[in-house]
Amino acid sequence: MRRGTAYFARNLNELADPDLGEASLVRNWTRRRLVAEVSLHARALAIALKELREELSDEEAAWRPDPEFAATLPPHALRYLYHHSAIHLNVEFRDLLEKNWDKQIAPNSKARVYVRTLPLQRAQLIWVAARNLLAEVKVSDLPEHMRRLSELKF
Repeated sequence: MRRGTAYFARNLNELADPDLGEASLVRNWTRRRLVAEVSLHARALAIALKELREELSDEEAAWRPDPEFAATLPPHALRYLYHHSAIHLNVEFRDLLEKNWDKQIAPNSKARVYVRTLPLQRAQLIWVAARNLLAEVKVSDLPEHMRRLSELKF
């Protein structure tokens, strides 16, 4: 997951600001929208993980992702959103108590998933997203156990 996060960040940072408005490989999504979706997904996971160990603030409890709005952020803000959400998710995994790895959460009020499965799910999502960013991702860049991802869609 961390390796994919860093790989996506490198590819994102190599894109010129105007290139963020270009099409991604996800139908009807620009690269901006893809970055927004990946970032907000990390934030949703982080908030759901935090709730396992402590009560959420009113702002966190009321938070609802708005990828269409996030996609309109200036390029530097969109890049910062990605960077900050990745750090937030990393911190929440770091602080996760042993007993919580076998619990279930429902990020974004979607289907419940076991916390233990989240690192692999996030890793898959982030590697596929890197490819969908149209950022010269080669199958050989993927970790060995993720090479089948070249066939997956975001």
